[in-house]
Amino acid sequence: MTRSEMKRPFLFLCLVLSITSMFISSCKQSVDNQTSDVLAVEFVDVPGDGENIEPFKMAKTEITNQQYVDFLNAALRENMITVGSATGASSWIVLDVDGNQMLNILGIRVIKDHDRDGIYELWEMENPLNRSMIEYNSDKEMFNVVNPKDVNWNIYFDDSLYPNVIDQITDWCEFHEFWPDGVTHEGREVIVFSKDIYSTDGSVKDNITFAGHLDTDCELPTLEEVKNWPVNHIQYYGAKGFADFYEYELPSLQEFQWAGKGGHEDWVYATDDGTINMDNVVYNGGYDRSTGKHKGHPQPVATFASNPYGVYDVSGNAAEWTRTESSEPNNCRQNPADRGSSGGDSVPTMLRIDGAWPRPDMMCKISDCIVTEINRGNDHFGFRIVKRE
Repeated sequence: MTRSEMKRPFLFLCLVLSITSMFISSCKQSVDNQTSDVLAVEFVDVPGDGENIEPFKMAKTEITNQQYVDFLNAALRENMITVGSATGASSWIVLDVDGNQMLNILGIRVIKDHDRDGIYELWEMENPLNRSMIEYNSDKEMFNVVNPKDVNWNIYFDDSLYPNVIDQITDWCEFHEFWPDGVTHEGREVIVFSKDIYSTDGSVKDNITFAGHLDTDCELPTLEEVKNWPVNHIQYYGAKGFADFYEYELPSLQEFQWAGKGGHEDWVYATDDGTINMDNVVYNGGYDRSTGKHKGHPQPVATFASNPYGVYDVSGNAAEWTRTESSEPNNCRQNPADRGSSGGDSVPTMLRIDGAWPRPDMMCKISDCIVTEINRGNDHFGFRIVKRE
């Protein structure tokens, strides 16, 4: 056997070892990528009250769109969730292994008759950006966060798809790059709260356009911004499924309210100083809800300062599920809007903290909570997690 022939088995072994090493490295990197965003969730220490609440760690922020997408893709690979087509090509229902509905990735616009008078009015039209910003690609079998620039926003004003739509795309300045050619948002009055769209004679003002108070620059949110919005349209099992998958928990109602006070027994709001205003909370601005509705949408988590414990957004941005059952003693509201729409008293209920971007100040108090059907989950339903030592 020649020296060259003797080297061949050795070279082959080296090649096998090299490929094996690359494969192991690739697998490790894949696993790391699956969990990296979840491991990046930052927690803060919340002390106990010395009586009923033990010390625990709470996530600084609500779970974001990107973190939830990472969870969905990891859970799908492990056959922990299933995805089924709903009513349209871009509409998907996500179920857990027990068949519980976690979220409806509708990709459609939220339209409500807020005063329930049977008439849809301009003040009731909500920002189309409050659609679910998560989509499912059935060809790639992957979830992704939606890039707003890639959405055809004109479809959300098509009355053949949305019979109750009465606004136009030019009513929303964040979509100005999608407006008809030759139509500009320059020089238009930006209305941040819809009661101001009416003139004294009851007619609609001319030359106006809508935006939330944090988006009066009229720029469409970037993909990076949307990735860091709190995930919404989450039903109870959608929140619980995330927590269970990573061996965390949802906070109890008592833990939420205790953490929200930040060590100050007399604080009413979970903010940096216990008060609420347009500069420290993503909320409805304290206006009378009977006369209008905020024209904004979620903002990136931790947009404003945290409370003294380092917890962000408990009093705003997204309403949040707790793990507390409604049968436990509580002083929570039972909102008729959250009951009877899908089975009434036959549908199990849980408690959630109600502070969110479309809510007025009175609903953003730490003490405010609401009995909620587990299969509810609209444009401001989100959650965060806690962990124990």
